[in-house]
Amino acid sequence: MRVLVVAPHPDDEILGCGGTILKHKKNGDEVSICYATKPWEPIWSKEYIKNRTTCLKKLKECLKVEMFFGNFNTTTLSNEKLPEIISWFNDVVKEVDPQIIYIPSMNDIHQDHMVLAHSALIAAKPTGCSAKTILTYETPSETEFGFGFVPKYYIDITKHLEDKLDLLLLFYKEEIKEYPHTRSTSSVIALARKRGSEVNIPYAESFEVVRMIR
Repeated sequence: MRVLVVAPHPDDEILGCGGTILKHKKNGDEVSICYATKPWEPIWSKEYIKNRTTCLKKLKECLKVEMFFGNFNTTTLSNEKLPEIISWFNDVVKEVDPQIIYIPSMNDIHQDHMVLAHSALIAAKPTGCSAKTILTYETPSETEFGFGFVPKYYIDITKHLEDKLDLLLLFYKEEIKEYPHTRSTSSVIALARKRGSEVNIPYAESFEVVRMIR
């Protein structure tokens, strides 16, 4: 199975569906991740940008995934021309030809998340994209402050939660906050436990269903 994970920023993919990515890899699926934005000076330092590039290279090697990168600046997607974002995502979809796509929730409060989700849904219309399944994931510190996330699809990550946390701490340590921040490891575990309890399993990641063809 060919899987495409769409992330506004590096770390959203692991926070939102890291356990699911690990499960796909264990099942032998081909996983690609596309990151829409990049940090830029002077908002971010040269050292931060260099470190982020290095971490992504190591993450690619660790997960053995394909990666694609947009040339849009972080926090500015709402200022970009929507056709340019859609065109970039269309190119990625054509190259990957995914059977399943994971995108951020349209209800996220962060403007980059909302714009990218909107663009991805336009580009992934069934007339132009053969993906049979499109799911939206929740990103801690963005989704819960938005306008309502109602999951109807759950993936058991009980065997992958520990590895998900390891990925966060190894590659995105600077993005992890102290509890009670929702982006703390304790909160990530609590969310996985809550979602798991909703379907009577120990730990889960949950998703909204945009499209599912059986």
